[in-house]
Amino acid sequence: MATSVAEVFQLSRTVTINDDVDLTSWTPTRDLHLLDLTGSWALRNGAAQSLAAARRPVCCAWSAAIRFTRHTLDGLWAPSTMTGEPTAVLYEHSADSFPAAPAFIRPLDAPLVWTLIRDAPCASLIGSARACLPKVG
Repeated sequence: MATSVAEVFQLSRTVTINDDVDLTSWTPTRDLHLLDLTGSWALRNGAAQSLAAARRPVCCAWSAAIRFTRHTLDGLWAPSTMTGEPTAVLYEHSADSFPAAPAFIRPLDAPLVWTLIRDAPCASLIGSARACLPKVG
C-alpha cells in the first residue's frame, strides 16, 4: 500500500480525498511468473541496481527486451522508485490473473484507509500526508 499511495500522490506530496480514488487490492487467480529484479539480476545481465531508477525510456527498453526474450513472464518484481519496496510491475497478458472483483475496496475517506495511510512508512515520504488527514470519531 505504501508504494501505491506514494505513486498516486507523488506530485502534490499531499494525500487528498478524491471521490474517484479508492484503495483497492486484489489477489491473482493464478500464480504470477515475475522476474525478480531486487537481487543481482541486473548486474548479471549487463546493468546495475540503478537500472530501476533510470529514466523512463531506459526502463521501458529493458522491460521490453526482457518481455521479448521471456515470453512466459507476467511481469517484474522490482524495487519501487518511490519507496524502494518491492512491487509487481505487470505486463498486459497478466490481465487474465485478475479476479472478477477486488478483494478489498474502500474510499480514501474511510477511517480504516486513513489509519492505514497515516501509519504507513510512505506518510513521511510524501510530505504533508499526516497534515491533511480528516478527523475521525
